[in-house]
Amino acid sequence: MASSSVKARNSNTKLLSSHGAGSNSLSLSKFEGFEKKESLQSSLKQVEQYETAFKQIKEASGKNNLDDLVDMFVKWETKIFSRFSFINDMIAENDKLDDEIATIEREIASY
Repeated sequence: MASSSVKARNSNTKLLSSHGAGSNSLSLSKFEGFEKKESLQSSLKQVEQYETAFKQIKEASGKNNLDDLVDMFVKWETKIFSRFSFINDMIAENDKLDDEIATIEREIASY
């Protein structure tokens, strides 16, 4: 996000240079002020979105404390990862058994 801000600032500087930043032109400080205002408005909008999402999560989970929510998500993540690992182990074991079955079937077919 910072690189887009730098690009926008460079673009604004080029715009001023190409139009001659004289007494009748907008000054760079006005552009920077506008850019800061846009950035602030964007940040405030994002904070509102986070607050709305947090409110929805609180209502759905019944947890009002952010620390409790984080703990709950960490526990869920641990449980989900544990199940994911178990499933991967079962798949690996199944693949191994499939290979053994195929080997035995080839041996049977060779007799």
